[in-house]
Amino acid sequence: MKDEVTVVALKHGTPFINLFNAPLLVDDDLFAAFDTSMKKVAIELFRINGGKQGYYIANILDKKYYYCGTEWQNVKNQLLELGIGRRDPVNI
Repeated sequence: MKDEVTVVALKHGTPFINLFNAPLLVDDDLFAAFDTSMKKVAIELFRINGGKQGYYIANILDKKYYYCGTEWQNVKNQLLELGIGRRDPVNI
């Protein structure tokens, strides 16, 4: 029998758009504003892919969670699929 240790590290991103120039909230307040917590989000992210290593996206407003894979390009592709951003016309 082999013991396995699983470590979950959540990284807070930086806002890339703030249309209303609203003040930025600290993490606990931000999650509370959407009736959730960092712990609840971590549990959901773990559930969607069994805690597999890689990048994840959490939409805490709609309570939707996405596994993006292990490469940064996969994150960009997932954001595009969600209607966020656009393809670079130079690299098409």
